[in-house]
Amino acid sequence: MIPVTPSGPPAGFAAKVVVPAQAWVNKKGWSWASPAPTGQAKLLPAHWTKVLGDMHDTYAGVCAYLSVYTHRALDCTSVDHFVPKSKAPIAQAYAWSNFRLASRPMNTNKGQHEDVLDPFTLIPGLFTLNLLSGRVLINAEVAPVGSPLHAQAKATVKRLKLNAGEYRSLRLTYLDEYLSACQPKSRASIKTSTKNARNALLIASPFIHYEVVRQGW
Repeated sequence: MIPVTPSGPPAGFAAKVVVPAQAWVNKKGWSWASPAPTGQAKLLPAHWTKVLGDMHDTYAGVCAYLSVYTHRALDCTSVDHFVPKSKAPIAQAYAWSNFRLASRPMNTNKGQHEDVLDPFTLIPGLFTLNLLSGRVLINAEVAPVGSPLHAQAKATVKRLKLNAGEYRSLRLTYLDEYLSACQPKSRASIKTSTKNARNALLIASPFIHYEVVRQGW
């Protein structure tokens, strides 16, 4: 997990998402500035799905939490509401600034919980990666053990299950592919092979790419 630079809404966002949502809410007699009535947030029409393609393009298909490329064709992407729909004012449920591009497993893991750090405001270098085990680690130089930030980072890793076996295996697969692609066909092509391998890794997983460069692999 690394910082994600927020981007503004796509053209036509309000017309696609906000306007029809407001019309529906007004018809229900609910307040746009307040959360949905208790237990009713699930009824909010999912107009945010209309901009999932725009989000995928804007953020290069990379899950904000797992930091790996997610395929639209495989129906792997989703819109996560960073502030959960059940707890946010209805207006925020339809605010582009509250959307995070997330793989479906990450969206499910996060659920309605609010103990996950926001990729949009994440401190650089907070999380590092053990390239031999694929485990996500917390940088004690950025977040000293015992500090509130360290506790938040630990809660984030636990909530999102970032060190679950399947995610560690995925990272190691990307690393194996990267190391294989780095093997030059000739001595003259060493730099080119490494450059091409790193470019491919950047697309597949910006987090792993960052750590590979930082650790000099």
